[in-house]
Amino acid sequence: MDSRTIPADPGTSPAMDHVTPSLAQLSAVLELTQKMREAAGREDWPGIAELDESRQPRLQAAFAHPIPAAEADAAAALVRRIQAVNQEIIGLGQSGRARVSEALGQLSAGRRARSAYTRSAR
Repeated sequence: MDSRTIPADPGTSPAMDHVTPSLAQLSAVLELTQKMREAAGREDWPGIAELDESRQPRLQAAFAHPIPAAEADAAAALVRRIQAVNQEIIGLGQSGRARVSEALGQLSAGRRARSAYTRSAR
């Protein structure tokens, strides 16, 4: 498998008889990261923060012990997928922030216009 081919769930590869705790944790991190991506699509920023709080201890647990060399490729594939989904979340967050900034700018302009109208009406 080349670096561009990332299985949906490397932990279930037929070549693996069992899933180690590290791979299980990384799989759980990927699942939570995908849920964060869905929440970002809905602009549910508090939901993302809550999911990230659940994700952090699993991420730390995944790397608490060395990953066996035989599982390094599967672990690397999971990490690459997590990173890719994180980048999607960041992009959605930046777009959301830009929309909020634009809306705040319009609100501010509206307030200034109302204030100018009120002053000139006196």
